[in-house]
Amino acid sequence: MAMISQSIQDLKSKIQIGFVGKPGRLLRHYFLISVILVAGGLVASGLLEIFFRYRESKEHLALLQQEAAAVAALKIERFI
Repeated sequence: MAMISQSIQDLKSKIQIGFVGKPGRLLRHYFLISVILVAGGLVASGLLEIFFRYRESKEHLALLQQEAAAVAALKIERFI
């Protein structure tokens, strides 16, 4: 039982030295995680925006081609 208690005390002292001995390390760690999460969200949002705009422009182009084909068919019908 004494060994477990000593091991717990050693871990507590190492943890305290780690946080107290290096000021600002924890803040930098959380800042880095926050930056990574925000950047990942922005990249994902940008990729989704690109995908949906591509689909929208493809549909718009198909509508323009159908309209041009209809106008050409009407001109051919009037000519004949």
